[in-house]
Amino acid sequence: MSTNDINQGSVIGGGIFYNSQKVTINAKEKVNYKFIGWQEDKTIISPNKDYTFTINSHRNIKAIFAKQTREEIIMSLQLQLIELLQQLLIMLRLR
Repeated sequence: MSTNDINQGSVIGGGIFYNSQKVTINAKEKVNYKFIGWQEDKTIISPNKDYTFTINSHRNIKAIFAKQTREEIIMSLQLQLIELLQQLLIMLRLR
């Protein structure tokens, strides 16, 4: 298991496993990057950050990350702001 660029994100869950063993791997993008998917043999096999599969042979799986566009960064920041405001409103109501 690897990543296309360690400056864009990281991966957790690689190692040595036995046949028929279930494995979960996880991708975590860095700031201003997005996770595209898990790739094997130049094909995206899952778009999910958490990917669980059963070992049945040697696998070479890579996490693919890409730079976010300006619009994606703005939208992400807006969503984070909305979440913070919602949490603040809940806290104020509990007083």
